[in-house]
Amino acid sequence: FLDDVLEWIRGKFSEHERSIPIAITEYGIRNRDSGYDPGGIEQASEVCKKLIVALSLDMKLIVWYSLKDDDMDKVGLLNDDNSWSPAAKAFAFLTGKIGPEFEYESGGQEGTSPRRFVFASRLDPRRKLEVIWSDGKPVTLSIDDTADSGEPVFYSATGERIEQGKGVSGYEIEITSVPLYIEHGS
Repeated sequence: FLDDVLEWIRGKFSEHERSIPIAITEYGIRNRDSGYDPGGIEQASEVCKKLIVALSLDMKLIVWYSLKDDDMDKVGLLNDDNSWSPAAKAFAFLTGKIGPEFEYESGGQEGTSPRRFVFASRLDPRRKLEVIWSDGKPVTLSIDDTADSGEPVFYSATGERIEQGKGVSGYEIEITSVPLYIEHGS
C-alpha cells in the first residue's frame, strides 16, 4: 500500500515536470490491540518493511509517531515503562545498518515474493545489505555469496544475529513474513 501511495504522489508531480522531496510524517503502526501481536514481532516486522520500502523509493525524511506508547495509541517505539519494544530494536538496527554510506541498489518489486531489497555501500562495493520477506507463503531460498565478500551474516527483524541451524541451514533459509537481513562483505 505504501508503495502505491508514494508512486501516485511522484506521478502527480512528474505530470507537471516537477521533482520535490517527499517526507513521511507521523507514521505509526499499532501494536497490542486486544489479541493482536502480544510479543510485538508483527509491529517490528511492519516497521522494517515500511522503512525499507520508503528508503528504496528515496524518501529523505521519515518521522515516526510516536516515541512512546500512551493509553490510547499503542504505536510508540518505547513501551509504557520506557523499555525498548521489538519495533524500537528493529528501527535502531535498520537505521544503524543503512546509513548515509548505503544506497538502494535493486529489488523489492511489489507483487513479487519474496520481496528482496539490496542496499549497497558507496564506499566499498563488496558491502551489501539485503532485506528479504515473503508477502505470501513461506519460501526457501538459496543464498549465493562470492568468495571475495566473505561469509554472509544473518540477522532477525529486530537485529539479533542468527547462527546457522536456527532457520539458516548452510545458505538455505526459510523466508516468512518476518523480514530477514543478510549482510555481505562486512
